[in-house]
Amino acid sequence: MDWYSFCGVFKWEVIGAAGDLRLDSSIVEERIVLFYAASFDEAIRLGEAEAEAYTRDSWPNASGDRVRKRYLGVCNVFAMKASPAEGIEAYSRLLQRPSTEADDVVIERLLGSESEQATDVDAFEPDFDRIVEMNSKETKG
Repeated sequence: MDWYSFCGVFKWEVIGAAGDLRLDSSIVEERIVLFYAASFDEAIRLGEAEAEAYTRDSWPNASGDRVRKRYLGVCNVFAMKASPAEGIEAYSRLLQRPSTEADDVVIERLLGSESEQATDVDAFEPDFDRIVEMNSKETKG
């Protein structure tokens, strides 16, 4: 058995009552979770099962729309060389790029441009009052 990190790609979307997308943008999340598995293939199976569980729930935002997460079916699994501990490499991805490509272009390609950084995320935030109200109705009824 070895430790593996599973990097899954998810999309967060705001959905209206009619099932339509409510915003012109969504949030893309790279999420890394660790698994202790017997093989690379088992780590992928465990990661994809966890990704499905992670996306199972949705929640209302302050506008009353629903926020959902979708697993895009894309992952990158990394076989760790040691058990998790402080300073241990948990994930690494190697990409080959032209040697003439400028550093700022490489960084933007990996992390997105400054304008793509998720800074205005209010529409994706849960409305805890609505969630409490929904849970209260489910408990009573």
